[in-house]
Amino acid sequence: MEKQIDSFTERKSFEELLLAEVRGLKSMARHFVNENDEIEDLVQDTLLKALRFYEKFCMETDIRKWLYTIMRNTFINRVKRTSRVMEHHTHIEIASRNSCSVSTVFSKFISDDVHRVINSFPYPLRQAITMYSAGYKYREISLATAQPIGTVKTRVRTARLILEKKFSPTAH
Repeated sequence: MEKQIDSFTERKSFEELLLAEVRGLKSMARHFVNENDEIEDLVQDTLLKALRFYEKFCMETDIRKWLYTIMRNTFINRVKRTSRVMEHHTHIEIASRNSCSVSTVFSKFISDDVHRVINSFPYPLRQAITMYSAGYKYREISLATAQPIGTVKTRVRTARLILEKKFSPTAH
């Protein structure tokens, strides 16, 4: 019986620690996402995982570092999941960004061609341009792929140049 009381007391102490960190978590989340709804979702997911893995937390551990690690991994997993989904979608907006002025009737054909070219890229290049075209910022891609931001910018620029060259009106 005494063990349950201690366990309950420890759990309550842990929950109080978590509640005290909510404001800091929101601030941390702003480093990963910009939208208020996404910030709230990321904080909520972090808190839920912290509660789920309560037994793995040691009271001597810095809770902020522990929560930051959970948040970072949650964000990275979310980006990876989105990236995999985006690889299977068409990329009409890439064609329009690269000076391709085509009518709506031909958009699907161009989109299929763009998709085919992107799929021929090496994975790091394909991942960068896919995430970028999905609306991720360079910083977000850098965090998700664990690559320096300069590397991400170079990969996106390289992919865009290849697409522009391939789909420009003067290409033969």
